[in-house]
Amino acid sequence: MKTSASGLGLGIHEFYKDKTIFLSGATGFVGKVVLEKIIRTLPNFKKLFIMVRDKKKVTVQERLEREILSAEIFAPLFLKDPTLVETLRKKVVPVAGDLIIDKLGLSPADRAMVTAECQIVISCAASVNFDDPLLDALEINYFGSLRMQELAKECKNIEAFTHVSTAYVNSNMPNNSRVEEKVYDHASNVDPEEVIANIVRLGPVKVQESEKSLIGAYPNTYTFSKAYAERVMQKKRGDLQMTILRPSIIISCVDDPFMGWIDSPAASGGIILGVETGLLKIVHSNPSSIMDLVPCDVVSSQILVQSAFAALARSGEVNVVHSTTSAKNPITVAEIRQAMI
Repeated sequence: MKTSASGLGLGIHEFYKDKTIFLSGATGFVGKVVLEKIIRTLPNFKKLFIMVRDKKKVTVQERLEREILSAEIFAPLFLKDPTLVETLRKKVVPVAGDLIIDKLGLSPADRAMVTAECQIVISCAASVNFDDPLLDALEINYFGSLRMQELAKECKNIEAFTHVSTAYVNSNMPNNSRVEEKVYDHASNVDPEEVIANIVRLGPVKVQESEKSLIGAYPNTYTFSKAYAERVMQKKRGDLQMTILRPSIIISCVDDPFMGWIDSPAASGGIILGVETGLLKIVHSNPSSIMDLVPCDVVSSQILVQSAFAALARSGEVNVVHSTTSAKNPITVAEIRQAMI
C-alpha cells in the first residue's frame, strides 16, 4: 500500500472531514463494506450520495433502507447508536441511477446536485459474472465505468476518482509474468477505444459468433471488459486525480466490522459453500496452485486510503494499486482444502 513519504500517515480522518462522496455499487458486497467503513470510521463526512437502480413501486430511499442498511453488517452500528438511523437519513442520500443508461440515468436535478457538491467519486459497481455475453459485459464494465468517470470529471470540486478494477486485467499475459502497478497499453499499440467501437459495430449476432476470437488471450469477458475500461479511462482522464484499485479474489471480512461477514455465494464463496454443505464433491484443481485471496475489509480500507492518497499527492499520474496477497502471504489450494476438512 502506498503511503506518505514522511511515514507519518495521510491524515485520513482529516481528509474526509466535511467531504461529500458519491458511491456506486452499494447494493453489492464490496460497496456495502465500503459504506459501512465510511459510516463507522469516518463519521465526519458531510454527505454521501448512493446510486441505486430505480425499481417499480419501490423508492430509492426504501431500497437504501431495506436492501442496504438492513444488512447484517450494519447491525452493530445501529445497536450501538439507535439514533444513527435518523442521522443517516440526513447524510446518506440515495439517487436513482444505472450504469447502463446514458449519463448514468441520473435526473438533471440529481446530476446537478451531485456535480455541485461532490469531491470524491468511488466506482464499485460492476458485473462480476465471468460468462456475461461480451456486449453485456462491455455495457456494464466498460461503458458504465466511462460514465462514472464522466460524472467525476463534471464535478466542480472533484479531488479524487477511484475505480475498482480487478487484479486479473492482465491475465492475457504469459504465465508467471510480473505485473506492475500500471495500465498496460494494447500489445499492438492500437487505440483501445477503437477496438471496442469496432466490436460494437459488429452487432449482437456476429459478436456472439466471434466472442472467443474477439477477447483473444483473455480467459473471459469479465477480464476483457475491465482491461479495456482501464485503458480508455487512462486515455480520457484529463487532469482527473484517478486511482485504479485491483483486488484479486475477494473473500469474507477478516476483521472489520466482524470476522467472516459475506453477503454473496459468488466466486470462491460459492465453492466453499458447496464443499462445506456437501453439495460439491469434487473440485478439479492443482493442489500447489496459489489462490490469491484478499479479505473484503482490506480492499475497502485500500479504496478509502488510496482515494485520499491520490487527492493529497496530486502526482498527475494514474494511481494504480494492487490489492492482493499472493506475493507476501500466499495460500495454496491444498492448504485451503486442509482448512476445510
